Amino acid sequence: MVEVLDADEIGVAWITSYRTYAKENLKIQKMSGDLVPLDLNAIQLTLDDIIEWIKLQGMLVRIEILKARREGITTEIAGRNYWHCSTKSNRYCFMVTHEPEATDFIFNMHKRFLAHSDPDWKPMVKYNSKKILEFNDPNGSPGGLDSAIRVGTAGKENLGSSQLIHYLHLSEVAKWPEIVAEALLTSLFQCVPNEPDTEIVIESTANGIGGKFYDMYWASGTKIIVGLDENGGIIWKPERDIKADKSNIWVSIFFPWFVFPDYAMAITKWEAEAGRSFVRDEEEIKIVGIYFRGLPDTIVNQKLCWRRSTIENQCQGSKRIFQQEYPASPEEAFLGTGRAAFDPYQCHALLLAAPKPIATYEILPHTGDFISKQDGSGRLWVWQEPVPGRSYVLGADTAEGIEVSSSGGETKYDFSCFDIVDHLTGQQVAQWHGHIDPDLFGRIMFWAGRRYAEAYVGPERNPGGHGSTAINTLIQMGYSNIHVETIPDPPGLPRKRYGWHATTSAIGQAVDNMIKEMRDGSHGIKSSRTLTEFLCYKRDAKGKYGGEVGKHDDLVRSYIITKLLRSQAPLPSMSDRPPQDPFSPLTPTATTTSLPDLSGFM
Repeated sequence: MVEVLDADEIGVAWITSYRTYAKENLKIQKMSGDLVPLDLNAIQLTLDDIIEWIKLQGMLVRIEILKARREGITTEIAGRNYWHCSTKSNRYCFMVTHEPEATDFIFNMHKRFLAHSDPDWKPMVKYNSKKILEFNDPNGSPGGLDSAIRVGTAGKENLGSSQLIHYLHLSEVAKWPEIVAEALLTSLFQCVPNEPDTEIVIESTANGIGGKFYDMYWASGTKIIVGLDENGGIIWKPERDIKADKSNIWVSIFFPWFVFPDYAMAITKWEAEAGRSFVRDEEEIKIVGIYFRGLPDTIVNQKLCWRRSTIENQCQGSKRIFQQEYPASPEEAFLGTGRAAFDPYQCHALLLAAPKPIATYEILPHTGDFISKQDGSGRLWVWQEPVPGRSYVLGADTAEGIEVSSSGGETKYDFSCFDIVDHLTGQQVAQWHGHIDPDLFGRIMFWAGRRYAEAYVGPERNPGGHGSTAINTLIQMGYSNIHVETIPDPPGLPRKRYGWHATTSAIGQAVDNMIKEMRDGSHGIKSSRTLTEFLCYKRDAKGKYGGEVGKHDDLVRSYIITKLLRSQAPLPSMSDRPPQDPFSPLTPTATTTSLPDLSGFM
């Protein structure tokens, strides 16, 4: 028996549930031109779930959405904002896009919602113009909602600056004019009070490396990557970004192309169009290993067929265009101009399988105490505690100052970092990463090196750079096992220089060594944050290596230095080797807070 709801029950359902209201009261226009109910698709339902989850956490809805083409995100936000303003009093929405045509297109969605709404649920309208829908009594009498939806185009810095805004929708921000983007966002954000019933939603496809959308997406405190379960259903999981500022309340959401159910093609249809049988190629095999593990072959092949057809017919045969328009990962979305130094598919696969550290610590630079951080907030990540009889290598990249983001005006401080690897196996056992003065960084390296069996230490050294300060601190504290390079000094005798001199050719050698180790599987990488930087490490047209504009490469430099040092460091003597087979896989020891006695080293 079908349940029949009375008017009061319908009213409660429509006011309390956006998805019910949308399905039963809002109309959208399909590409065919037909008007149909806004029955939320899988992507829209997922976004609605995420927004409700944010509210349940007691957080403000402040989200940035990186999306693929035509997934319905813009329509979803437009529907939500119309729902808010047409069912509540004194609520104000403001929507801004990158160009006038887009502004008109999205605003027409709102007008269509109004035009085809249930007559009993149509609010009184005072103004219905090109820039505003105001829900009020047209005669000025009390009784109207006194709510409004306003729109604008990102062309001037003070757009909307004098308004009160409860629901702010910013579309295609990556394509806003860079000259006004930062000032305009700052102006608009001040208009939204930090109250529970407010929402700021930024949604955009990518537009290359750099810009405010790029910067804000990566700076967000919480990241949500959406994927598929073994049955092809959408799943998502929020993770706090440990590299983000702890006060950052923004949530970044990425919707890859393959989670949209519509992006699939029958295998027989593709075979009929292509005139050949479908067989996965080498690249597709890699894609399956990263994104489609455990999914039924039928589902996977249908998505791969859609991908092939879209590349050929809508992306001019260019996989690069497809990656930007229909990305599978955030890194892929923000395509750069350089060539990736490391195989991106291998890096993605390793990133997905990267083990979490068994312990994290803070090292007190003046005392050498290792303070265990059970919440995982320590800057020293440990995958294996020191093993008696083992030898270790420590390489480091010392911060050389500041870098300025591509948007101009925002200053980001470099990170200092070091990696420790097992000398015999090459496996990463520990990593420190954070902001610190160079002399204190030298002290941190001293204590970490001592703890790991007087590790062979090789910090990066550049003339006049901060690396020299860290090295001098190590020497002053009495650390003896430091990498030394002999350089010619005519007409006198050759001179010794402590540390690793990071010339362009030396960096090239270190990258080449790392490429070889990635290829033969001896890389030993455990850190997810290292692999994330590997994905954005490029070689430009002049052959110079470095991170993408706006992305750090400290962890890349630290690790490639460490692995190159390992290949050059003197092998430990046989008496230093443990009694077991030194090349057997190491079993991580239990996390401990007990430390070796360091009193005799001072």
